[in-house]
Amino acid sequence: MRQARYRPRGLLRGPFVIVLSAVVPSGGSLAAQVDSSIRYQAGLLSCVSLHQSVMSELETLHGNDRRTETVGWEGDIVLRADADTGGAVALVAWFERLRVWRDIPEGRLEPATDGILGGRYRGVLSPDGDYHTISAPFVPDAVSAIAAMDKALDELFPPLPTVPLVPGGTETDGRGWGFDRLSDTLMASGTAWRLRLLRNDSTSVSVDWGDGQFSTGESIEEERGRMLWQPGVGPLSWIRRITTVVTFPATAVSDRSVRTEVRQERRLTYLGVLAPERCAAP
Repeated sequence: MRQARYRPRGLLRGPFVIVLSAVVPSGGSLAAQVDSSIRYQAGLLSCVSLHQSVMSELETLHGNDRRTETVGWEGDIVLRADADTGGAVALVAWFERLRVWRDIPEGRLEPATDGILGGRYRGVLSPDGDYHTISAPFVPDAVSAIAAMDKALDELFPPLPTVPLVPGGTETDGRGWGFDRLSDTLMASGTAWRLRLLRNDSTSVSVDWGDGQFSTGESIEEERGRMLWQPGVGPLSWIRRITTVVTFPATAVSDRSVRTEVRQERRLTYLGVLAPERCAAP
């Protein structure tokens, strides 16, 4: 079991008690393809637009007190791949449109996001989907209080198998991801590969109550997802459903147990290639 400070997945922040078609058979089009591996390359991300939406339902039980919230954001992201660097892709990205909101019993919070629009994210993306942040734009306090938009690209890119997979093939990699390659599907734009992604995680977590007082609990996370990948294009879509349950027993610091469940759906959609002037430096 790993040790970590608790932070709900999906860029959530705030004072929440914890405070918190046709299907191609296996012997179809893939037989003619020599290399069935999939990799991120600069050519796939040179000037494209993606849409991402994140919706989280949060329920916290503190003793017998229950609180529910809904937190979400959605927006259009432009990607510009500057170069392949040692097998990885150097990326610049920015939001052209963004909404962030939080629904709580007291009402809805939806701050202005103008301060983020156009601000540059810079990072490096490995061929199998690990993203490393180099810099992120300034995020206004009102937005940051709801969603950690400085980390918006950290989970934008679907992880990819580290070995070639043919339809029916599976892999469990060293990152904790399980991949099942399903039968292909025919689309107007050509053949797309379908993958099922699975991940389970159990983590020891701690919460800081202030004045040097900590409580230790457990986080159990389960994720199920589906991705469409098209050769020569990249990820067409990625749908993720993630359930995280975090529990803290009653202690001398907090005399009531705390249980938080986060049910999240994340959707990534490929919008298309943009005109070069839309991706001009800086």
